[in-house]
Amino acid sequence: MKHLTIQNIWNQVAQQSVGKVNEPKERNYISASDVGKAMIDRWLKMKGVPVSNPFDERILRIFDAGKLFEWIVGRALAMAGVLKGKQVYVEIPETEDHLKILGYIDYIIGGLVNWDEARGRVQRWLQEFKLNENDEILEKYALSLIDGLEKEYGNQPIPESIAEIKSVNSLAFWSHNNRGENGTFLGYEHHKYQLLTYMIAKNHDAGKILYISKDDLCLQEVEVLRKTEWEYNFWQDVKQMSDYYRKNVQPPLLPLIVYDERKRQYELNWEIGRSQYLTHLYGYKDQKDFGEKNHQELLDVNRALIHLRKNKIVDGDQPLIKKYNLMEVK
Repeated sequence: MKHLTIQNIWNQVAQQSVGKVNEPKERNYISASDVGKAMIDRWLKMKGVPVSNPFDERILRIFDAGKLFEWIVGRALAMAGVLKGKQVYVEIPETEDHLKILGYIDYIIGGLVNWDEARGRVQRWLQEFKLNENDEILEKYALSLIDGLEKEYGNQPIPESIAEIKSVNSLAFWSHNNRGENGTFLGYEHHKYQLLTYMIAKNHDAGKILYISKDDLCLQEVEVLRKTEWEYNFWQDVKQMSDYYRKNVQPPLLPLIVYDERKRQYELNWEIGRSQYLTHLYGYKDQKDFGEKNHQELLDVNRALIHLRKNKIVDGDQPLIKKYNLMEVK
C-alpha cells in the first residue's frame, strides 16, 4: 500500500507552479522586474519563445520563500500602522520612445500614525488570531517599529514612500563583495531599476529597497533617488529594449566571461548561467556544463591579467590580452 508522505505532499506544491512560471506569453510591454536584465532573454520572453532551461522545483521554492519573507515584513509594517498600500498596480504609458512599462509595488508606507492605537492594534491582532509564542517574533518587530518611528517622527506624518522587499540568502547578504566601504549592503542593479519604475509612475523622488537576510532576519535599507545616473540608465534601457522589440531585431548575445570591477578579476557571466534560454542561445546543457566548458579559459584570462599587472607577460598571454582588451582593465 502506497502512502503519501508529508515530504511528497509539501514538495508537490512547487510542481504545480512549474508550467505557469516556465511558459512565457507574448506581450507588447516591459515588465518592471525585467528592467536592467539581459535584453536577449527579455526579448525572447516578450516574443513568447518557449524556454529551453525551465526553472526547477528548487528555484520555485526559493521564489515561494521570498514571498513569505515579503509577507513577514509587510505584516510587521501593517501592525505598526504605517502600511498604506500593497501590490499597487502602476503603469508608465507608451510613448514614441518606449513601450508601456508596468508592475506592482510591494508596499507603500507612510501617513499620520496614532502610536498608542498602533500598540493596541498589535495586542488585538495577537488575541484575535490566537497567535502563539512563535508569532511573538512579529509582535516584537512591530512594537520596535512603533517605538523607533514614534521617536523619529513624533506627531508628524511619516512621508509616503515606496518600499520593495527583497530576500537574500545570508552568504550573499553578508559577503564583503556585496558591501560598500561603509559596510552596508549595496543591493542589485535590476532591483533599483524595478523600484525606479514605481517611483517614476507615482512621481516619487525617493524610494527604498528593504533587503532581508533569510537566515537571520537582518534587514538593510537601500535608498534609490530620482534625477541621478540610475534614472538616466533606466531610460536608456527601456528605450533600447523598446527599439529591439518594435523593429523585431534580436539583441546580441552576452559575453561568456565578464570583468568584475569590485573584485578586479574576470568571472563567468552569471546572467548566462542562470538564463532560461541557456541551451537555446548558447548551446550549453545546463549551468554546470557552462561552467565546466569555460573554466579553463577563465583561469587563463585571469592569469594573463595578473602577468600584465606584474609586467611579466608570457607568450600565451598575448591572444587573451587582445581578445579581452586587458590593457584597458589592468
